[in-house]
Amino acid sequence: MPSEIQPQFKQLGNEALDNYDHNARPRFQGNEGTPVEANISPEKLVNSLQQAASGNSPLHSEAKQTLSALAEEHNGWNVSAGVHEGGLGGGGFAPDPNKHITLSTGHHVQLNDKNQIKRITGQGIENRRTDTTGNSATEQRRDALKQQHGLNDQEALKTMRHMSGGMTENQAVKKVKDNRR
Repeated sequence: MPSEIQPQFKQLGNEALDNYDHNARPRFQGNEGTPVEANISPEKLVNSLQQAASGNSPLHSEAKQTLSALAEEHNGWNVSAGVHEGGLGGGGFAPDPNKHITLSTGHHVQLNDKNQIKRITGQGIENRRTDTTGNSATEQRRDALKQQHGLNDQEALKTMRHMSGGMTENQAVKKVKDNRR
């Protein structure tokens, strides 16, 4: 059962929604290599952040910091890409191999298989769930696949998707390499 939203997070959520830019540039609608599975309304996103901020988990701090950033974004913010894996990258970063929502502020709201928030990354987010290099376990795995098998970012991401679907590493790499253009 979702936790009750604490009053301070209700207030932050209201301020964040007040700053939402409904006239912002069009959202990323996906492409051949990166389909957008679903779009999310700002209200649903903010409600999910409020729920996470009100909980008692490592996500609590990340959600609170994200709500604060959106509430302070007086030039407006928007959901620049709905639920997707990978993407175009940006800001000098490789595409995020995790299922996530991208915000115009640069935050990535990563989701689990049930489309619930599992992690948030971005400017101003203190995230202590990384290794000493600053990379998450997923990023480390992607980098290892790239190095071991000569894959690019998108190919490593596709390999990881195939592996999560039950293929062995070698089967997944072979399938990705067989599909090279």
